[in-house]
Amino acid sequence: MYDDSERWNYPYVVVELDQAFFGLPRDVLYRILHAENVMVRRYFYPGCHRMEPYRSGAVGAVPELPNTEVLSERTLALPTGTQITSAETDQICTLLSFIQKHGAGAREKWGLG
Repeated sequence: MYDDSERWNYPYVVVELDQAFFGLPRDVLYRILHAENVMVRRYFYPGCHRMEPYRSGAVGAVPELPNTEVLSERTLALPTGTQITSAETDQICTLLSFIQKHGAGAREKWGLG
């Protein structure tokens, strides 16, 4: 149960990107945002089963984790906290809207054709 006297610190702003809806794959959006100095990072990337010691099977067979695979290809962590101002948050939202609206044209604008 949530105690009203407690405060959330909102340590992450994570988005799950639906390529069919947004119009671009996550990695293209990631590259565009980095080109605009928006320091996003791929979240759940790679899935922990793709890192050592699991990747090499040192602790047993590498598990099949299809849901982790899907999430690791669709999520981004946006800047948050003291590293970003409210005005910068508004700018990022405007940029995301522009990128979605222009889809393939956005790819070309940032040389990702």
